[in-house]
Amino acid sequence: MLSYRSRLSAMLIGMLVLAMPLAKSDPSADARKTIQAAYAAENKAVENKDVKTMFVSYASDFTQTTKRGERLNLAGIKEAVPKVLVAAQKITDKTVLQKFSMKGSKASATVSRHTDLVILNPKTQKTMKIVVDAVSIDTWVKSGKTWKLKLSQGQSEQQSVDGKPVG
Repeated sequence: MLSYRSRLSAMLIGMLVLAMPLAKSDPSADARKTIQAAYAAENKAVENKDVKTMFVSYASDFTQTTKRGERLNLAGIKEAVPKVLVAAQKITDKTVLQKFSMKGSKASATVSRHTDLVILNPKTQKTMKIVVDAVSIDTWVKSGKTWKLKLSQGQSEQQSVDGKPVG
């Protein structure tokens, strides 16, 4: 005869086995987690001035549209970013995923991004602090098991230099 403890253990194992099929993963929640992690990795790469890692989650045909309607492609962005990074003495960068939806292999993320840069002004040789707050709607596409950022549409952007609004 089985002891009380053995019967209890067998019963718990049986319940876990029966419950396993019910514990399915949520594809939307998994995608959201993966995409939030990609933003966090990009933020860290920006802060470390690591251009190679910065764009790892971008699709090769990525485009960005600013609120003013300007279109930028990935090659142009990759060309411009190192020029800013070389002048930056300190960078803090944070992206927050505000809204998320997914349909099939496409996801939409509304994100806010806050960036602080301390840059040496080459003309005055004095440091200046640049703050950028932006909101965009980003489109991600899944290819195989990988999510790639395909499109970023700027919704709003505020900039300041040494506390004075720009633009």
